[in-house]
Amino acid sequence: MFSTLKNAWKIPDIRKRIIFTVLMLLVIRLGSSIPVPYMDKQIIKDIFRATQGGVLEFLDLMAGGTKQIW
Repeated sequence: MFSTLKNAWKIPDIRKRIIFTVLMLLVIRLGSSIPVPYMDKQIIKDIFRATQGGVLEFLDLMAGGTKQIW
């Protein structure tokens, strides 16, 4: 595996893609630790515990909470 990465690092295009991917992972990792204003963690935990929908119910709440009946 390390020999493959070592050989891939020698190719400029692949090296740029590897660096870009690692930087994007760092940006996402740092961005996930920034708190969102006016969002109370305890209330979010209560929503997840109280609803059967879990993540989908939470996304519906963040999107405006409209209920569509099909």
